[in-house]
Amino acid sequence: MISLRLLWGALRTVGVEQPLWWLVYRYQLGSGLVAIRSPLRAWDTLRFEDAVRPSAQAEAARYLAGEAPPRLFFAEARTLAPQLVALMGPGLQTLMDEAVLACAGRFRLWEDTFRSLGLPPAWNRNPLTGREQDTTKHWTLIAERSTGDVKGLWEASRFSIAYRLARLYAATGEERAAQQFTRLVDSWLQANPPNGGPQWLSAQEVGLRAMGWVFALSGMWRSSSLGRDQRARLAIALREHGRRIEASLAYALAQGNNHVLSEAAALWTLGLAFPWMREAGRWAARGRRMLIAAAKRQIEPDGGYIQQSVNYQRLAAQVLAWSVRMGEVHERPFPRETYARLRAMRDCLASLVDERTGRAPNLGHNDGSLVFPLTSCAYEDYRPVIQSLSLLCDGQRFLGPGPWDEEALWLMGSLPTAEEPQRAAQPAAPRADARGGMIALRLEDGRGYLRCARFRNRPAHADQLHADLWSGDLNFACDAGTYLYSGDTPWENALAGSGVHNTVVVDGRDAMDRVGRFLWVAENARAERMEAGSSYTLGVASQWGYRRLGILHRRALVGLAGQAWIVVDDVLGRGAHALRLHWLAPDGELGLMRGEPGDSLLDFGYLWRNRRARAVVWGSSGMQVNLVRAGLDVFGVSEDDPVPREVRGWRSLRYASLEPALSLTLRMQASLPARFVTIWVMGTDETPTWRVDPSGRTLSLWAGTVELNPIGSADPIASVRLSARPSGSG
Repeated sequence: MISLRLLWGALRTVGVEQPLWWLVYRYQLGSGLVAIRSPLRAWDTLRFEDAVRPSAQAEAARYLAGEAPPRLFFAEARTLAPQLVALMGPGLQTLMDEAVLACAGRFRLWEDTFRSLGLPPAWNRNPLTGREQDTTKHWTLIAERSTGDVKGLWEASRFSIAYRLARLYAATGEERAAQQFTRLVDSWLQANPPNGGPQWLSAQEVGLRAMGWVFALSGMWRSSSLGRDQRARLAIALREHGRRIEASLAYALAQGNNHVLSEAAALWTLGLAFPWMREAGRWAARGRRMLIAAAKRQIEPDGGYIQQSVNYQRLAAQVLAWSVRMGEVHERPFPRETYARLRAMRDCLASLVDERTGRAPNLGHNDGSLVFPLTSCAYEDYRPVIQSLSLLCDGQRFLGPGPWDEEALWLMGSLPTAEEPQRAAQPAAPRADARGGMIALRLEDGRGYLRCARFRNRPAHADQLHADLWSGDLNFACDAGTYLYSGDTPWENALAGSGVHNTVVVDGRDAMDRVGRFLWVAENARAERMEAGSSYTLGVASQWGYRRLGILHRRALVGLAGQAWIVVDDVLGRGAHALRLHWLAPDGELGLMRGEPGDSLLDFGYLWRNRRARAVVWGSSGMQVNLVRAGLDVFGVSEDDPVPREVRGWRSLRYASLEPALSLTLRMQASLPARFVTIWVMGTDETPTWRVDPSGRTLSLWAGTVELNPIGSADPIASVRLSARPSGSG
């Protein structure tokens, strides 16, 4: 039973509108209205003629005859072939290989490893558990978790393979790509009658699949494999997809997040691409209204996304860019405000992304979504969407030309020449910026991020004041990711709590109250100070997640030239409390070099590939240390740790995938106020020197000296002084 305090907190977090839409949806579901709007039937009872608006029969006949393709962003995909081949490079062979594997029943799921689904694919057998779902039941009668994590059932049916086959056909004219697409669609339709089975359970999944089919149909329109019968079947199926989405829009509105965007974009796309359909006008009008409202509500003025997830921010950006471009092509443009929000979202993403690698912090929910896989870039590469948004909103590149341009080529139909002006490169000087619930600090070859979010929707993770630290392409203090939403115990969204993030936990409690698998009641955090000098950058933020205990957590993050990061955690309040500082690092060698359990100063050595580092932790009281790798204790004991040992020492870069990592905790029983100081020093060969005075107030490194204010001060950082030569001793 949820307490009144938590209920009020939930309403304060999400507002009133979403719960009201949830009540509307539950009424529609319980009354049978949703089932009436999306009836269970057989494909052979549906006729193409019934899908056609009476006044648009001639236009529909032209579609069937192959004379009027669904209009997306490009008139004829094959004309893009020279540019596609140049942009894809070795990625073209990868597309060919994936097409061959698909012919053998093997598909890339969550942009990760290939999994065998069989031939024909077992669309309703969960590859994560091997359990199969019945398709004779109406989707409203199916329990979402009846076969395990339902995303295992849905992923292949998103049809990301459709984009890959269409890109392969456009680049090479390979007819087997089109043949494979039609075979897969026919197999899917045979296995999934309209509104029967789990593939109709989520209207968002229905919408994403519909957009994939429309893209492939348009991109392969001139193929001899897409004859009259295939065009008719696809049109009938796409109409059923649109009707299914429309039947439960109240659910999407109750979520108030990417569900709204995906479903509205699908209706908008179907309404514009198939104007002769009976429902086309209504779908287009409603989809456009929802998209405009969602862009205004879900994208903050600074470009942050309402779901506080970098991966979902990309999903939202891709879906909105697709939708806005559809409006341009069909002469139904979106308001200037929508473009302004997308431009802000681009800038927000750019503040998180390393231009050299395209990688960003793995913050918030990461469910493996790459809804429009339109480049040969890696899943973790966010440069394609940044480039697309820039060309869409400003008509010029944000980044230099590269393989990440392919997404924009599909979206815009053409690209500017390499000689045309582009956005000026970001300066290499240290920077401090606050966008999208993050303080982003940049040095020449290092990045530091400090979470300090203000929530207007359901928070994704309890990660306030999480610190994410990078040296070049090494994310040496990292987020654990997501892994699974609905795994078996203990893997039920287990990487969302405070205890697995790089932050401080008080008395073993999360800094937010969890009232559901995806719902936290949260206190907002506040960015208090940002500063950048000639060779340093710093940020200070605080959060009241432990207000019920009368405790404030304030964290300062300082970056010094030469890859040194200093993190100061002040825990302010009264009384004695159990404090736990956690750091997660990629799998490598981490060992205690100096100090004993119970000491107030501990020195660790870290080796990752060819990079050496030191991690020095000072506590205002003696500390107990524990290191866990892949769910097993390496040193110290985890018996009293609030986080189950099985879920510690892992990170998930892609959904349903885990890799070993190093989970380091330092615990102290202290009377407040109390302080932790962590120094991360990165190097390649020789580890630079450092010194911490016994009071923890003076931190001397080869790059400079940081003086701290007394514990309990309003700002932990007193001064930063840079030095040209080493100081102190290690």
